Amino acid sequence: TDPFVFYTYASMLKEIDKIEEAIYYLKAGIIVDPNKPYLYESLGSIYYKMDKFDMAIEMFEKNVKLEPDNKHSFTLLGFLYDKKKEFLKAVDNYQASILLNPNKCKIYNNIARIYHSSDIFTSSSARSRWHNAYPYYVRAAELGCDGSHEYLNKNGFYKKGNYLPYELITGKTDQSLDSANYFYNVGVNEYDNNNMERAIMFFEFAIKTYPNPDYFFNL
Repeated sequence: TDPFVFYTYASMLKEIDKIEEAIYYLKAGIIVDPNKPYLYESLGSIYYKMDKFDMAIEMFEKNVKLEPDNKHSFTLLGFLYDKKKEFLKAVDNYQASILLNPNKCKIYNNIARIYHSSDIFTSSSARSRWHNAYPYYVRAAELGCDGSHEYLNKNGFYKKGNYLPYELITGKTDQSLDSANYFYNVGVNEYDNNNMERAIMFFEFAIKTYPNPDYFFNL
C-alpha cells in the first residue's frame, strides 16, 4: 500500500474537520512506511493546532531527521520549545530555520527576545543580555519586522549613532508608523550629531513612509 494514499486521504479529512480520522490514517501511513517525512509533518501540524505540544514536537523531530532541509518544521519546533520555555532548544531550532530561510524576520525577533529576557546564555546583567540580543533585533528591523525598531529605540540603539545600512533602508516598502518612527529617530540622532545632510535624508524617509506633521516640523 502506498503511504501517500493515506496522506492524501488524511489531508482531505483535515479539510472537512474530521481530525481524529485524519490522525488515524496518518498513523496508518507511518505503519506502512515509517520513513516518509511528510507523514510526520502533517501529523505534527495537527497536534500543534490541537495544542498537544509534546506530541507535535515528537512528530516534527522525526520529520527533520528524515528531512533536514524542512524550514517549516524547524520553525515550528522553535515556536513549540519557546512556548514550553525550553529556550536552548528553541534557539537551536530557530537558528536551523534561519540557515534555511534567512529572511524570516519573526525568527530573528524571537531569538532576540529570548536572549534579551533570559540569562541562560550569559550572565544575568541586562547589558550582557542586550549585547547578545541586539544583532538579532537589528536584522529583524532590517527585514521590517514589527516591534524591532521599538526595542532598538528603547535600549538606546539610535542614541549611540547606529543606523541600518543605507541600501537596506532605502529598499523598505512598508508604509508603517513603526518604520517611519525608525527613520525619524535616526534623523534626530543625526541632527544631534550635527550631520545635517543625513538628518534631512532620514526625515525625508520618515515623511515618505508615513506623513506626520511632527516629521515636517523637524525637516
